[in-house]
Amino acid sequence: MVDAFVAIYIGCPRPVVLAPYAKIPVIGSIMRAVGALLVPLSSSSKPSSESEGKSATNAVREALIGHKKSFQPGDIAVGLFPEGITHNGSSILTFFPGSFEGGGVIQPVTVVYPYMPFNSAFFSTTILDHVRKLMSTPYLAIRVEFLTPHKPTEEEAVDAKATAEAVRRLVSEGCGLPLNTIGAKQLRQEMKEEEEKANAAKAGRQPGKEMV
Repeated sequence: MVDAFVAIYIGCPRPVVLAPYAKIPVIGSIMRAVGALLVPLSSSSKPSSESEGKSATNAVREALIGHKKSFQPGDIAVGLFPEGITHNGSSILTFFPGSFEGGGVIQPVTVVYPYMPFNSAFFSTTILDHVRKLMSTPYLAIRVEFLTPHKPTEEEAVDAKATAEAVRRLVSEGCGLPLNTIGAKQLRQEMKEEEEKANAAKAGRQPGKEMV
């Protein structure tokens, strides 16, 4: 959540937002004010379904490709968080290649939150808990660095995964964090399994076994 306000404050490019979120009071007004690239979704999609996740990913990919095709000098670029998930920030997860399809020069930006004694900027539980942590912190030190723009090579221009990996290495070098081998999908699965284990432990039973 903090990242979004930092981006607005420093005048970063347009955020990419799913259109349904623009209907939320206040948030929607902010997104429209900063010229967000709104990505429409099919009205038949259900937010909790796996198919909706795939639909959203495809919709974002198509919106980005369309933005790149129509982009003209002087237009405002879009800003993305290519990992696609919030985590503890101790490493760089794999990037979604769909963000890099269609070619174009990429401006890598790192946002670092030096902290002590705990990371209040890390959104890992609920919005209320996140706000509580933020409010209990006297101040947040945030370091934003614009790295050297990356122009895809001829090979990368036709291979979004190669472009994503090249930019990921630049970000890793820029902020001094190691590269991880997993991505958002695997991390979500791990988090889901950990949550299931925790819930099972609270219920006094093992996963897959019913209480008797």
